Amino acid sequence: MTAKQIGIVSSVTNEPILLVPSGKIHCYVHSDVLRNDTPEEHVRQRVARSLVEEYGYEREDLHCEFPVKMGSGKRKRVDIAIFHSGTEHRQENIFVIVEAKQEDVRPTDRKEGVDQLKSYMSACVNAKWGLWVASEMQAFERIVDSKGNYDFPEATDIPLKGENEPKRLQFSELVPATEGLRGTFKRCNNYLHVNGNLAKEKAFFELLKLIFCKVYDEQETSGVMEFSITQDERRSELGQRKLRTRIQKIFNAVKKRYSHIFPAKNEDIELDNRSLAYIVSELQKFNFQETTRALLGLW
Repeated sequence: MTAKQIGIVSSVTNEPILLVPSGKIHCYVHSDVLRNDTPEEHVRQRVARSLVEEYGYEREDLHCEFPVKMGSGKRKRVDIAIFHSGTEHRQENIFVIVEAKQEDVRPTDRKEGVDQLKSYMSACVNAKWGLWVASEMQAFERIVDSKGNYDFPEATDIPLKGENEPKRLQFSELVPATEGLRGTFKRCNNYLHVNGNLAKEKAFFELLKLIFCKVYDEQETSGVMEFSITQDERRSELGQRKLRTRIQKIFNAVKKRYSHIFPAKNEDIELDNRSLAYIVSELQKFNFQETTRALLGLW
């Protein structure tokens, strides 16, 4: 159903007023389209908004429900396909594939987990990057070996618009958070509770430490952010230890500045290295100093 089908005209401005019937929501990408109001659709619409407002992509370079021909000859629809600016929306031109599921779906889910995303990436010759968002956010890079076999190692994120790969961010590249920050905080808490095996209260305080580190780094850094992560720091144990050393150094400075909040001099960040890498990946692109207090208090 399109929004135009249910529009009425204003007697004052003579412009159409679009009414949304019960059980429908506006599509952020295709503004004249109404979609079913489902938990999964809400996640997809938040991700779509984030792709535009936080990653810098243009709406016209996104395509929801894009049909992809699979190896079996069947066609399946990917939630969001991202194309380079100015390229035709064809399967061979897809740069990034995004799959969004409702918030309780786990990455290991047999039907809707990350393997579904990887199968779509395998079917699209130039889809080098993939993003899966549900109970967690996981990004992947598609790598092809000399025999033509695919591997999908974890990535820190998908590239920002105009970039070919994710990178450590400059201060000037940080963006204020949108309403999607609530979903980010929820995913972080869920990850620490489930994967980090932390009680919810403990997960909250560990996340709070990293938010203080993030804000401190924004206040002290004008170039490459210390609170950011490379591909190697996300994927390898050695890289993750390097990341921990950098973040712990920030936290030591945080404890000195905010001793009334963190009075114990021997207090450390008590996350395992993999969990720390995940949280930094989720939070790194935001500028919390330019994010409203209302959003920061949502989680």
